[in-house]
Amino acid sequence: MTTIAFDSAAFRVAFPFFADQQCFSDATLSGFFAIGSQYVTNTDSSCYVVNGDSRVLACNLMTAHVGFMYNAAAKGLPTGVIIQATVDKISVMAKSPEIQKGSMFQYWLAQSPYGQQLLALLGMAAAGGLYIGGSPVRASFRGLRGGFG
Repeated sequence: MTTIAFDSAAFRVAFPFFADQQCFSDATLSGFFAIGSQYVTNTDSSCYVVNGDSRVLACNLMTAHVGFMYNAAAKGLPTGVIIQATVDKISVMAKSPEIQKGSMFQYWLAQSPYGQQLLALLGMAAAGGLYIGGSPVRASFRGLRGGFG
């Protein structure tokens, strides 16, 4: 298992929103990466659904999502999934989170374009599922002569 190290220069190129080093220092971005690593591990392993370059992308997307959310909170911008906005006599309506198993993490990721991309990446990687152990023939299909074994 290898650990993915944060590369701030490559991150800034991939995510131009964070290019300003006055607003987002290397230390700040490294802090966002450390926080993001609590949600998407930066350790590469064959047991994980997302590996290699996809794992680096997932870690960077989570870093960008955390940075985007912290930046929005620091500026007092509304967070949440915006479902309606009006310009004259300003009004903004945000969707309240659905309380279902697993939906809060998805709701949280849906609050930034980076989180939405990460959610799509994780969804594509996990769509096929994971089969561990045994023979797939024994699990659900009959063998050559009609038996399960």
